[in-house]
Amino acid sequence: MAQWTQHLLVLLLVAGCVGVVGYQLVNTFRGRRSRVGSCCATGCVAGEKRAEAPKVVFFPSESLARKR
Repeated sequence: MAQWTQHLLVLLLVAGCVGVVGYQLVNTFRGRRSRVGSCCATGCVAGEKRAEAPKVVFFPSESLARKR
């Protein structure tokens, strides 16, 4: 494959990705449904109810020692 066709292919792929992300951003700013901003750090989906995370229980360091 010629070098110019490789560059053209890469530029078309990058332009396509930027176009899709830009379209989603425009929908987000207009207040429409979008995938941008629909996930949080834990991977939840917006609009869905997620299960409560189990509570973290801390044990005192004295109870971690082996009793003799």
